[in-house]
Amino acid sequence: MDFDTFRQQHTSWWEPKAVGRAAARWERAIPIAAAAAVSHTIGGGRHVVASATRCGQLYQAQLDTGLAFTTASCNCPDITAPWGWCKHALAAYIARAERRTVPMEKLCCPACGVALKVEISPTGAATTTHQAEVQDHRPRCPVHQDARQGQRGLYCPHREGGRWCQWQYPAPKQKAA
Repeated sequence: MDFDTFRQQHTSWWEPKAVGRAAARWERAIPIAAAAAVSHTIGGGRHVVASATRCGQLYQAQLDTGLAFTTASCNCPDITAPWGWCKHALAAYIARAERRTVPMEKLCCPACGVALKVEISPTGAATTTHQAEVQDHRPRCPVHQDARQGQRGLYCPHREGGRWCQWQYPAPKQKAA
């Protein structure tokens, strides 16, 4: 399964900017699908998908196959995803197309590789105890042990003596002399 096939089947009427945003999400979805982080369908086209950046965070991506194309939705905070195709929905689509979905007992965290203990509540919400055991594996400021996502990557949100901490990840490129 590659993005060109997906694009031809599902995005032919999208504006080019939306196709480009979906292509970027596609690249981030491939490792999630490959890491045994997408469950078999849990009913109604829903898949439990583990977060690639936050250990223990689970999302539910729903794929509805209509007559001509598949529509997607997810409960992740990525509300800017074109037509609902966030990286979790794309990971579910890729895993389902390549038959890589796994039983709920074998779901793994793509951030650290640890097996997840997933429970489905009577309301249908997926939860795991892994989040309390292992924290987020993103790089952190060595001084403040904190990091926030910005436009150019991670940064430290702390101020000391009226100046912002200068830590960034990835580190800014040095100008050639």
